[in-house]
Amino acid sequence: MSTEFQTLVGDGQYPYAALNKDQDVMETSIYYRLFEEAERVRWKMSDIPWESIEREKAPRPVIELARVAAFFELTTWSATNMFFQTFTDDMDFSQWITVWLYEETKHPQALMRWLKLMGESFDVGFMTQGRKAHPFVDSKVSTLTLNILSEIQASALYIGVSNVADEPVLKGIAKRLAADEARHASGFYSYAKKYIENSAQPDVERWQALRVLYFWLADNRKVKHPVAMLSHAIIDREEFAGFIPYLGFESEALPARMRQMVGTLIGRPLNSDREVTETLREFYGATRNRRN
Repeated sequence: MSTEFQTLVGDGQYPYAALNKDQDVMETSIYYRLFEEAERVRWKMSDIPWESIEREKAPRPVIELARVAAFFELTTWSATNMFFQTFTDDMDFSQWITVWLYEETKHPQALMRWLKLMGESFDVGFMTQGRKAHPFVDSKVSTLTLNILSEIQASALYIGVSNVADEPVLKGIAKRLAADEARHASGFYSYAKKYIENSAQPDVERWQALRVLYFWLADNRKVKHPVAMLSHAIIDREEFAGFIPYLGFESEALPARMRQMVGTLIGRPLNSDREVTETLREFYGATRNRRN
């Protein structure tokens, strides 16, 4: 061990438990792969043709839809702080979350810039209220799984926005955001898989992941995640009623995608909500017996 490394980590007390100090981090960290993938596809704010906005093609309900989405996107800052607190011992994940932060902060910025060009304004209350976030769930795998599901739903939502928006600049923004969210779901999946594979009790971690899926599908009005709350903020407003069929909320494709991804994560087919429930009971029984 080099003198510089010894100085960094102290007397053998390596602070990042999720990383083996004998491994080459450039070869074993998920972060470097995800970073390179992001570099290849990342868009810039200057890529958006702001001068091509067609204001007459954005009726008031579409403007309100973009405003609600921008509001809930503001929680990125608060969520990042909680990610750093929860995963402080994971150098790999904490590096990647900075990439996630950078890309996610562009989402409200792009929406708000579009809205500003449409004549909207934003006060301090909008920003401070939008940044409020609820505490994370009770395990790292649960937290990662929750964010897999939220990114899947956010991607579907923005695909829906791109379909209902006739205004071409907003349509393009929504497509970019949908692609980001889908890629971020894959990132969270990669880390959840790592935690399960490296766990001393992988079935306990699988149960944690499955439990999150169950509650998201069964009654996600109780899920205090910004994407779930955004979805219900849209569903509950009468002015958005005409958009609902296009936003994925009523489609079986969305829960099927969630079941498929979590099923792959835990190594079990989850082709229906019934299979989710049955598998959850099976894992719960197995983990309870192990604790006893």
